[in-house]
Amino acid sequence: MRKLILGVMIIGLWSCTKRVTCEGTVYSRYGFPVKYAKVYFNVYGSASSYPTGSSGSSTDKDGKFNFSEMVNKKHPIELDVRSDSGSVRKWLGRPKDRTDFHLVVILK
Repeated sequence: MRKLILGVMIIGLWSCTKRVTCEGTVYSRYGFPVKYAKVYFNVYGSASSYPTGSSGSSTDKDGKFNFSEMVNKKHPIELDVRSDSGSVRKWLGRPKDRTDFHLVVILK
């Protein structure tokens, strides 16, 4: 009986999340790919103005980045990009609406 209850709980929690993929290229305001820019994939709680979870990475030598994360369907997400060439934040919305993002990011 315990195994059945545990199985139902795991399925219930798993159904609240979605795999979100986010990939793209970061460009400077002059149109050049920005290598080694810091890219953060931030997840916000339902009533929070601060990220409740975050993953970070850097762009490669061609300015490309890629994230694949499990995220609660109801929690909004954003992409935060920072480098010496500038910074930008892109609000991506909630995963229940969309799960694949292919972005071109131009720094300000």
